[in-house]
Amino acid sequence: MLESILDDSNVARAFNKEGVEYNSNKMISTVDYMQALVQWWQEHHGDESKPPNATMVGLHIKALADPCILQDKDVFKDENGLRFYLGIQLTKAGLDYWATANAVDNQSGRFSRSSARTSSSETAVTRDIKADWLKLPEVVMMQNAHSRKTKI
Repeated sequence: MLESILDDSNVARAFNKEGVEYNSNKMISTVDYMQALVQWWQEHHGDESKPPNATMVGLHIKALADPCILQDKDVFKDENGLRFYLGIQLTKAGLDYWATANAVDNQSGRFSRSSARTSSSETAVTRDIKADWLKLPEVVMMQNAHSRKTKI
């Protein structure tokens, strides 16, 4: 029962159980993560229930206090301002959620600001952590945490 309460109170925790796996050398953009999470939300809560916004999800990820997941909106962003979560990648199920949302956007002609920044293909969703980030102390600590923990 406690597991259910924790999942209900933290959408990132609930989604991560099914849609995310650890990988100490990989990262995912916050936009791709959100696209998969929103599709997961709609399948689990229905289209009538409004999914959480990106700010709320970011707070939920932070609340996990998981040393295997790094986020920092100022440090882990690329030259175009795209932000990343480090230490995780989507599972097969997570990629399926991402692909479904991508297909729905393409078929419906929806073009939102957030979907405009999603990756162009499933293979582009998971990225290697940038080489210059690998030297940062927090990344080294995250990778050490990965060696002690293997599954979400």
